[in-house]
Amino acid sequence: MPCTTGMAKCVRTCRHRQLVTEYRAWRHAAELERERVTAGYEAEMAAYGPLPTFKDWLLARAAPEREDAAA
Repeated sequence: MPCTTGMAKCVRTCRHRQLVTEYRAWRHAAELERERVTAGYEAEMAAYGPLPTFKDWLLARAAPEREDAAA
């Protein structure tokens, strides 16, 4: 069953929902790490750079799978 707009009626086992939940957990951990490293100083946070977006995260997760398929 495909997800609905906004995923309001998805079941918990829906793969889309699982991916979003995994990303949010990863993103939260990455934000905490950035805060730990930079101590919250704006200049250091700017030098730290932006955190990967959901799209970046999905592409990075798919990269090893693409390499396996090409082999």
